[in-house]
Amino acid sequence: MNKKLLLTSTFLSFLPLAFAHAESPGNTAPHLTISGSASFHAAFMSQDIKSVGPNSGSGTGIGTFGSGFNTNTVGKGQGFAFDIDDSYIDFAATGKTAGGRDYMMRVNMDAVPGNSDAANNYSAKKRIRQTYVQLHGYGFTVIGGTSSGVETTMTSDASNIMHGDGGFAGGWSTRFNEPAAFNNTSTGNMLYGAYLTASTGTANKMTLTTPRVFGFQLGYSFVPNSKHEGNLPPNSLSDPSGGFSPSNTYAFSGTASSTDANLATTTNGTAVTGTFSSTLPVSGIITATTSPLSSYFDKNVSAVGVDFSESFGDFSIDLAGNYIVAGQTQYSVDPGSAASPYKKSSGWSTGLTLSYAGFDLSGGYFNNRHTGVTYKDAGKGADGGKVWNVGASYTQGAFAVAVGYLYGAKSLAVHDGTNNASSTNDVPSNVAWTNPQTKAKVYSLTMDYRWAEGLTTYIDANYAKMEDPSAFTGTTNNSWTSNNAGDQPRNKGGVVLIGTRITI
Repeated sequence: MNKKLLLTSTFLSFLPLAFAHAESPGNTAPHLTISGSASFHAAFMSQDIKSVGPNSGSGTGIGTFGSGFNTNTVGKGQGFAFDIDDSYIDFAATGKTAGGRDYMMRVNMDAVPGNSDAANNYSAKKRIRQTYVQLHGYGFTVIGGTSSGVETTMTSDASNIMHGDGGFAGGWSTRFNEPAAFNNTSTGNMLYGAYLTASTGTANKMTLTTPRVFGFQLGYSFVPNSKHEGNLPPNSLSDPSGGFSPSNTYAFSGTASSTDANLATTTNGTAVTGTFSSTLPVSGIITATTSPLSSYFDKNVSAVGVDFSESFGDFSIDLAGNYIVAGQTQYSVDPGSAASPYKKSSGWSTGLTLSYAGFDLSGGYFNNRHTGVTYKDAGKGADGGKVWNVGASYTQGAFAVAVGYLYGAKSLAVHDGTNNASSTNDVPSNVAWTNPQTKAKVYSLTMDYRWAEGLTTYIDANYAKMEDPSAFTGTTNNSWTSNNAGDQPRNKGGVVLIGTRITI
């Protein structure tokens, strides 16, 4: 362990002792406070791509978009759905020492129903969003546990002034289909939302924030392992959320030669790139062994945040910025010598909010540098993407309205005709494009009406345009049409949420 890391860890570990005070009759025993929120909305959607992911029921290996049936498309193509979004319950126990130092424990739980399986992206442990202890004294606050870092909490962009379900940063995107190729997964290339992809998430961490002096406040978060949450084992050679990658079972229909690996897909639509263990042609279920690029994780992550907040009569200003960098980024499953390592995760953001007499004007910029990009792809021009947003809102009594706009772009490495990244394939001479760039544009309008304390109804309307040239799987040109029926390199459409929220 280097000296810098040792000093940082020691400082954060012993800092709580500065807040300690001997137990005495003057102490205030902890008392429990329960709060939370539950919301329900009807979602109405209309978009060019009616379904997402390969569909079953085709006689040619996999089907085309917009036809057949796939469990991943339910609720996205039928035009409407009911949903529970961002519902939670929060338990906080707070107390005070005889010396006036505050302390608190907090458990923040997800209140969204659903099976604990991969299809719902849930696990039993993920039901708990955050669990941490907090000490406050002399203006300093120390937090230790599974919690959000300062790169998330110390921001001031347009997502903070949107109402409804959050506008471009809310739940509308779960009803919108991202562009995708017919023989590949449907997600992973598009970048949108008000956050940094280089993030400490809710991994186990320690966070320190300073007193606010002349309007300025500083914050620092330190994370040993970005995949280590709760009591998950911090094993550097495995993905704690999914373990190692053994052979998997894949769904297959139709007939093909043994070289037609792309005609087989996993049950969630991932194209097979390994070697079949059964003899083709075959129909039904086959088994394939794959060596996909594993997910990555970060070690010894530092996040630094600064915020300036000041009021001058009816006018107020909030300016924030943060920077995050990992000491090391590596695969969660050792890939051997077949793949390039990832570049070190890092990123920065800045944002400004101006408020006056019920009016708010805000904007933010997020730069992910080369987060999630291999060294080889970075050498070919790929980056982690950039996002910026702007918004304006007005609140008058029980009524609030906000408009917002978000733009996200991400440069990819050159892709070959099988839609595989250049980190695993050389670029063929007949590819006409270099460095395809994904683009996302989202326009949002939100309106709230507060009927009573804690009771709000809202309308959240969003119109999005997304394009991803790499979703085209032809090799001779980069036009928007191809012989591969089902390629959808662009999608546009609207999602409207009408709902009610009760907050205690």
